[in-house]
Amino acid sequence: MYTFNEFRARIPIQEIARSLGYWVNPAGGEKFLSLFLGNPKHPEDEIVIFNPKDPAKSTYFSRMAPATDKGNLINFVQNRLDRFGSTTKGGFAGVNEVLSRYLSADNTSINVPSYQSQNRGNDNHPVTFDIKAWAPKTLNDSNNEFLTVRRKLSPKTIDDFRSRCHIYVTGKHNTIAFPFRKPGQMEITNLEMRNYFPENDVNYKSFCKGGDKSSSCWIANFVPYNQVTDLYLFESAIDAMSFYELQGFSKQTTSAFISVGGHVTQGQIEKLIKVFPNTKWHCCFDKDLSGYSFDISVACWLKGKN
Repeated sequence: MYTFNEFRARIPIQEIARSLGYWVNPAGGEKFLSLFLGNPKHPEDEIVIFNPKDPAKSTYFSRMAPATDKGNLINFVQNRLDRFGSTTKGGFAGVNEVLSRYLSADNTSINVPSYQSQNRGNDNHPVTFDIKAWAPKTLNDSNNEFLTVRRKLSPKTIDDFRSRCHIYVTGKHNTIAFPFRKPGQMEITNLEMRNYFPENDVNYKSFCKGGDKSSSCWIANFVPYNQVTDLYLFESAIDAMSFYELQGFSKQTTSAFISVGGHVTQGQIEKLIKVFPNTKWHCCFDKDLSGYSFDISVACWLKGKN
């Protein structure tokens, strides 16, 4: 359970806006973001976001709605609860429901940085996840700039994880896509996607619409399951790769590295236990209130408690 301040610190207004179909206006100012909803010539709405680089301090206002449509992330969601189709509650309870579900990433759809690429790409993707519709490409030295330039991972680390990373192309952007699977199965059930858009200074992260995350995760192991001795859990695959490099691991390790995709679930842990029954578990979540709660949840689930 998160507080509203924790939601604000973790979710930029522009991210939740994109999940509703807003797109960034490339002609916006440098100190703020302008986002449109709908056709750029006749938009349904336009919002302006101040302090977009600091989610906890971000505020917004709508140029086209009543003057009361302004404030922070909580106000933005509360003023648009009717747009979140899966919401079952109203008021602040509804806001909490929407933002909790968003952080779990179960219902977060792919977001693209422009109106043109959004209309040309996302509409072709079915609600039921099908990896063929996303057509991920192979990671190579010409399309891994997010890992090398932005995240500054070494060529060795990238090469060690090459088979566990894909590329999803949206327009001119090569987005890193980490395949999620249900532990013990080969079928890809979701993609954890990460990128950076310099034109808007946006750190992008998302999952595929219709994909499974409640019982799927990203798994990187270099020995058979029954030979894995240690299991390291992370909130993201990028965190896992960075840890791997900083700790000097190599492909000779008997450890496995897991991304739960930002929010750990009981389904993920129960399936991992079945695949890795005799391993030592290590929680490597963020050092914040949410990370501490993930530690406690994992400890309880490992003991068979809810």
